[in-house]
Amino acid sequence: MTNKMENQLIPIGEILKPRGLKGEVKVKALNGEPTRFFNVKKVFIDERQVKINKCSCVGTNTFLFLDEVGSVEEAEKLRGKFMCLPRDELDEPQDGYFVIDLIGATVESETGEKLGIIVSIDNYGAGDIIECSGEKLESGKHQTFRFVFLDDIVKEVDVENKKFVVYKNKWQKVVVFD
Repeated sequence: MTNKMENQLIPIGEILKPRGLKGEVKVKALNGEPTRFFNVKKVFIDERQVKINKCSCVGTNTFLFLDEVGSVEEAEKLRGKFMCLPRDELDEPQDGYFVIDLIGATVESETGEKLGIIVSIDNYGAGDIIECSGEKLESGKHQTFRFVFLDDIVKEVDVENKKFVVYKNKWQKVVVFD
């Protein structure tokens, strides 16, 4: 890993909305484990380090009190922002890569046909949705498409070479073009 990669900030949570009047925020843990913040003392928001003063969970929801956030108005300003940690402070992921490592990877078929470039990966609870920029259209814009990251359509994920290989016949059954 390069020094740049070691210092890279990795999103671990998204601030969804304020809760109450004292600056508490509701947070979505990006790894799906709401208790992940119990052992985190500080996070980065907009590359600024912020201390976590208190963490609680109710069901699958995580609620945090953050240093210097003492009102609903201050909490509202954080809506939609990501909470990050330096890569070297995180455990190595089970798959050997973080989702952010796939951004910019070329999506291609098992025969080497280039299908597009990964521009974002979102998870709305049922699985990762991969958004890609594909071929250039007559309008000058690139065709965009999305597909669900399913193990049976993915042949290979090569993070080092920024390559994401799919079985085209199976991929074609789940891809949605914009």
